[in-house]
Amino acid sequence: LTTALALIICTCEPFSPFKAYAFEVRERNATASYAEKKELRESGDKGFEFDSEEGCLLIKSEAGLEAVTGKDSGLNFLDIKKIVIGDDIKELSKPVFAGLPNLRQLDLNKVENVAGFSFTLCENLERINAPELRTAGEHAFSNNNALKELYLPKLESTGEAAFYNCTALY
Repeated sequence: LTTALALIICTCEPFSPFKAYAFEVRERNATASYAEKKELRESGDKGFEFDSEEGCLLIKSEAGLEAVTGKDSGLNFLDIKKIVIGDDIKELSKPVFAGLPNLRQLDLNKVENVAGFSFTLCENLERINAPELRTAGEHAFSNNNALKELYLPKLESTGEAAFYNCTALY
């Protein structure tokens, strides 16, 4: 009975990694320092920029990464075609961008570690540029059938099925 009840509760609302991450961020202390958040608030900067004409999301800081997933971000995730992660971010520890249907390009710059399921089910993702990426978690980039270009010169390890079902690669 407990399992059935849990299943019913889980199926009432579709899974959203964005909501789950935003909830977790609000419930715990953010990874960005209080001083950084205060500085962003006072400057009016959210820590990210979105060019709606190009569909390019630039995340400049850890606080920006958290702001993107917050309820006040003002972003429509369907409009994102390209994600550029700023040089200050070394790790993506949550599956923030899973399931973005129009994402085509990903520039991870200085990111060294990507959590499992981070970019899974981004069905139009064609290109990943990750010059510093060393570790990709399980299913980190799985089920991206359009993926055909990878630049991962420092990749040392991947979790199970990190590139599973990326059919354009093989």
